[in-house]
Amino acid sequence: MPNFERLEVDKNITNDLGQYIELTMKKWYNLIEKRPVTLEEFRGYSIPKGDVENVGNTVHLIGDGTEEHIIRVKNKLGADETTNVAYYSPMSMMFWHTNSNHPGKRLYYSFSMDKSLFAYKDNKTGKIVEDWDDEGWTARSFDITKDLFWHSVWTSGRRFSFGFNFRPQG
Repeated sequence: MPNFERLEVDKNITNDLGQYIELTMKKWYNLIEKRPVTLEEFRGYSIPKGDVENVGNTVHLIGDGTEEHIIRVKNKLGADETTNVAYYSPMSMMFWHTNSNHPGKRLYYSFSMDKSLFAYKDNKTGKIVEDWDDEGWTARSFDITKDLFWHSVWTSGRRFSFGFNFRPQG
């Protein structure tokens, strides 16, 4: 059963990630959604019938994980790899997906400048849970296993997401 939890934000980590956001400002500042997605529209999207490992979305990748600040964070965390360095423009989303092709324990640090949420399907209850970001930094962790962990994201304002993976042992 995938395990989801909110984590305490580590300022040692967010200092490096915040510096990265500042350094990449020219890359993301003027990116806007071609077709904004309202919260109501986001809530109207249903979970696909079959497994979706990764899907098209309205997220902009602003790095590939090889940047100095991101490598430093990956090493501080003891992660095996960086899964994404992404920017969400206002009124954007990431569609429902599972990442089932990439198992492990995921750790995400997100920085939100407005209302943003991480939605996931609770496999025990079958209900969709909306876990709203804190304004500023939020840290979350969840497991990607053979038990599909459906999740998606919506934001009303600028949002940054930094994902790290800890591969399963054995």
